[in-house]
Amino acid sequence: MTDDSTPEGGTAEEALLVSFGVDCGEVVPGRHLHLRGLRDEGHWPDRLGNRLPDHVHGSWHTVSLAWEVLPAVREAATHPAT
Repeated sequence: MTDDSTPEGGTAEEALLVSFGVDCGEVVPGRHLHLRGLRDEGHWPDRLGNRLPDHVHGSWHTVSLAWEVLPAVREAATHPAT
């Protein structure tokens, strides 16, 4: 199950530069943070005219971290009570 509504989560079909799966554990009660990979964010200076400070020269490739926040599945929920 994925939560495609998270701002940085993206979608499962999205192409990533580097894919990985890291479960960071329960970051808030009932929710696990999963790191999914690195997403291509283009180059600086960007098409909107945003520029790096004057002392930084050249073009820079930028990336962002793709992540998801998913419901936590507790051990008790995976084993029915006897």
